[in-house]
Amino acid sequence: MEGAFCVFAARHSLFWLLVLCAAAAATAASDSGQPDQPQPDQQPQEPGFVVTSGQTAVTIDRLTGAVVAVTVSGIDKVCNGTQRVPSSSLSLGSEVQLHVDRVAAANNTVTVSLEATRLPDTRHRGPDAFVTVVYRTDVGNPNAVLVDVSVHGTAAGGFWSAPVGFALGCGQSSAWQFWTAWSHACTTCNPTRDPLLPIAASALPPQGQAYAYGASCANSCTTPSAAVPLLALLDNATNTGVTLALAPTSNVPSIDMSSSGRIVVHADLRITPSSPLRLGFALFGTQACPRDVLRAYSTTYPDVFEPPNPNVHARASGMGTYSAADTPDHTNATTLASLAYRINWDAHFWWPYIGMFLPPAVASETWPNNAHALQRKTSSFAAIDAYYAQMAAQNLTVVSYFNVAEFGQNMGGYVPSDELLPGTESRAASSDATAEDWRNATLYVHNHLDAAIPRTLDGRRNIRPGWDGDLTLDATVPAYQDYLVAQAQRHLDALPHFMGLGVDRTLYSGANNFAGDDGVSATKLANGTWRALSTGLQAWHQAMRRVSALMHDHDKIITYNVLTGPRIDLLPYIDAIFTEEPSSHQLAVTQVGWLALRKPAIMWTYSSQDLATPDADAYFQRLLVQGVFPMVPRQYADHSITPTPGVVATYKDYGHLFRALAGRQWVLRPHLVQVRVFQDVKDAQDNSDQASQARAVNPLPSLVPCNASDPRQAWDVSPTSVPGTVQVTSRGCAGRCLEVYSPMFSPTSCTAHGGEVAWVYRCGHYRGGRERPRTTPEGGHAYYINGTGGDVEPGGGGRVGACPQQANVVWVRNTSALTLRSPIKPGTFCLDAGTLSLQPCSETSTDPAQRWTVSKVGALSPASDPTRCLSCAPPLPPVEPPRANVFRLHGSGRANSTWVVPVVAYGSQQFGNQTAVEVHLANLDVGVRSVDVAIAWPGSHTFVPWSKLAFDPTTNTLVVNASLVRGAAVLSINQHF
Repeated sequence: MEGAFCVFAARHSLFWLLVLCAAAAATAASDSGQPDQPQPDQQPQEPGFVVTSGQTAVTIDRLTGAVVAVTVSGIDKVCNGTQRVPSSSLSLGSEVQLHVDRVAAANNTVTVSLEATRLPDTRHRGPDAFVTVVYRTDVGNPNAVLVDVSVHGTAAGGFWSAPVGFALGCGQSSAWQFWTAWSHACTTCNPTRDPLLPIAASALPPQGQAYAYGASCANSCTTPSAAVPLLALLDNATNTGVTLALAPTSNVPSIDMSSSGRIVVHADLRITPSSPLRLGFALFGTQACPRDVLRAYSTTYPDVFEPPNPNVHARASGMGTYSAADTPDHTNATTLASLAYRINWDAHFWWPYIGMFLPPAVASETWPNNAHALQRKTSSFAAIDAYYAQMAAQNLTVVSYFNVAEFGQNMGGYVPSDELLPGTESRAASSDATAEDWRNATLYVHNHLDAAIPRTLDGRRNIRPGWDGDLTLDATVPAYQDYLVAQAQRHLDALPHFMGLGVDRTLYSGANNFAGDDGVSATKLANGTWRALSTGLQAWHQAMRRVSALMHDHDKIITYNVLTGPRIDLLPYIDAIFTEEPSSHQLAVTQVGWLALRKPAIMWTYSSQDLATPDADAYFQRLLVQGVFPMVPRQYADHSITPTPGVVATYKDYGHLFRALAGRQWVLRPHLVQVRVFQDVKDAQDNSDQASQARAVNPLPSLVPCNASDPRQAWDVSPTSVPGTVQVTSRGCAGRCLEVYSPMFSPTSCTAHGGEVAWVYRCGHYRGGRERPRTTPEGGHAYYINGTGGDVEPGGGGRVGACPQQANVVWVRNTSALTLRSPIKPGTFCLDAGTLSLQPCSETSTDPAQRWTVSKVGALSPASDPTRCLSCAPPLPPVEPPRANVFRLHGSGRANSTWVVPVVAYGSQQFGNQTAVEVHLANLDVGVRSVDVAIAWPGSHTFVPWSKLAFDPTTNTLVVNASLVRGAAVLSINQHF
């Protein structure tokens, strides 16, 4: 079926046409079981029915019911005369044949009715199902056409299932860029590649790149995964795109996704006369930008992105812990606040065993907390609530541990319910036989929850001990589901300061219950027949639907650990993500970011080793740019990072940057932000080949590990004819000097009479190695250090002159101090090694980065890091181009709207601690009168890294030129209306 799903873009226009088929190439024919259709020139097609939504139109063939075109902004072309029109844009796998019964249109809606027959149809029993595909618009959601699929079984078909596929083609065409909400683009792609950057479809495998929906990156991510079920084809030339998406409904089981343009829902959903299979797809017309793709999807399906309790942004947007530590004292609380600490997932394990999170005790009763807790406690309602009250008094949030699947302790030898447990014989007739049975997990399950233990195919209990020797129970069983709701209600009733639940992972493989029936699922047996069952997925949805309603009716929050399934359809009940997915893993961070467009997200920091992947700057920066918070070090942290002085100091360097993200939500406007390295910007602004060549010849300097034999690290400092100024001349780059060029410096041709290569020196006094301290002569002396002689002092190769009146005399020991100040910049600016830029001068004693030591060979080393020397050699480029994200703080009003823009450059340490960038922000809110920008950098600085901004209110575009200190900056932008 040559040419299936082709897209034709008019390169001279802003339009395109997307032609779709039911499957790609020969796969379509085999999946549908149908022969190839005649060529269009052999069987001309009648005009199709059209469903229009905004600038997007979907054309459905009148005869076949196939989607033959998706038009964005209105171009209409044929597919080079070779396109074969399929019988349907839907497939039910290779074992099912679809026959078109009727195609009808009314009120901008098209309904396609089909009959489905399983192959081989040897009995001629009639259709096994009637299939209805409805193409309709979504009120208030322009450029979206929804596709509702219903498969109604017949009596002849009985109980069965089939995969349901929908396809969007030309995924491998060289004309397209491909994007999905992936962990990474392809198996061989660089894992640090910007996840918001599409990839050329032609660069992916010819058969298509597969993406595992909801696969965890906790251990490895060799196979790319996707957290949101969508496939986008984008055309930069026309700034248009088309996306195929699957609705994140509660019945979505496992699915296959491929860059070839297919989404296939596995054959895990039953088809019967009484239980129709229902799924939703969608076709979006977008701009050629992944942000616009995410906007279209999240606007169409807001329930999985918006937190049910919007107050979560004030309660849980920050760093978190999983700790059994008591309430921090004032000193620790102040430190934790500086680290953006906000929420503790309570690891006191107040419960006697997992599942019995708050027992049916009376107020005066006590019980020991779980033996796995890092602090042993005597538990009671009063003790638990006292801790919650103390945390609330410090404006910190606690969520109580909760789990919808695991129950018990040491249950490996659980006795079946038809056998008596030791010690139960004498109690069996007593009316209060079960009054205290909650203290014994085995007894409690025996008395109340035995029916919730999943059964195997042969009817045996599936006893698979978990974390604490616990069982996995089936929450579709009414007794256990009611038990979970009662547990949640008891938290509300018994704990006045209770704040919410921290729900642990789900989707355990052992949760499939062949004695259950969740009303949705089906499984195929070895003999080819189908049967009902209940799954862990449906158990999660059924239990959490009720628990969520109860919690949110009482203004509580729910966090969720997505470790066993980072997939968007699990999240309509969840306010925030708090997950054991590793924050040290770039691909895991990317996945969680897609799930948390509108919700806070915290990821696990297992130990200080996580901060060495490859270094602390890279660790924190990948979290910043996705808007994800790490864990903060605390005592009694359960399998997570604990405090040491070095770790806390590193966190303090970034704490204020993460505080700026509190309450952040992604801004999903197309083509919103672009970042370029400043040197490239300078070339573009000069707009001349000569300037560009000059910049290539005279690159920026760098700070590199000192090497005494490297002439590029040798500098001569000598006076000029301008009084009070010196030149810093490179020996390794002959004839070039340091130039005053903010934000960074560049060697340039030397000018003997000052200008941009003249520097005001600060007087220094040198004491030779074994000489006694000298007395500074009255009026002071200047040491013009040229590095040509021995000791750099009068008579030792240096030159002596009187200190200018404005210079400060600096006493130093065993070294020469040289502070270089610019005479041509307003104010007093000095060469700063922290950023290799001009900074306001500080006292040498408080800012060693502005004190340069000069060795006998003429090397310049900052006192802040004597292991590094100034080199005229150009710095290496970043490992990856700088990238940025844009967030808006929740609750920003019309009068004062706040955006937060983290900008990072991985590998920027090769720039000598600074990357100078230009950030372009377009599509700001219309009506903005003015913009204020505050910038935060890692660490605490006595200098102010270079920055400036320009705002054009006519185009609502903001340009910020800024230094990235250690490769990062966070811009806080206030828009005034």
